[in-house]
Amino acid sequence: MPQPPHTSADQGAVLPASGVGRYAAFLVAGRRFAVPATDVAEVLRDGRVNTVPRAPESLAGLLNLRGRIVPVIDLQKRLGLTPPTDQDDPATVHLVLQATEEWCSLLVDEILDVVEIPDNAFEPVVAQQPTDATEAARAVHAGADGLLYLLDVKQVLRPATRSRAAAPLPTT
Repeated sequence: MPQPPHTSADQGAVLPASGVGRYAAFLVAGRRFAVPATDVAEVLRDGRVNTVPRAPESLAGLLNLRGRIVPVIDLQKRLGLTPPTDQDDPATVHLVLQATEEWCSLLVDEILDVVEIPDNAFEPVVAQQPTDATEAARAVHAGADGLLYLLDVKQVLRPATRSRAAAPLPTT
């Protein structure tokens, strides 16, 4: 997705967009997702999550991050994805984001890498039937390793609206 030009604070001139974005890529239920790398505050391999009574299923609980209370979203449950049959271990990696005014942690299976992708290499997500997973994806990139879905973090933080399981996202 092309970045809009931005204005230099001291000169007031319009600068061209960079043309290449940096994204933190990760796995959830065997599918590759990404968020802008600038939104990532830190990655935690383990973190004690305190459950919240009567919370939605996708809210895994709260994480105390050096005195900051951070909600933990189980991304697999939030997107309605089913794990591959060979996946035994539950998600244990916290991708802590400061993408909005508030902080949040996305519970993911594995952190992959920070990747650079040209803005014009993304395509819109096309779905016959919208699901929580397709509505949370802003765009998709077809790379050498398969599809990479760019998540809209604000959409992920909205309450899930669907009660049925989501249709699977293609993996390649």
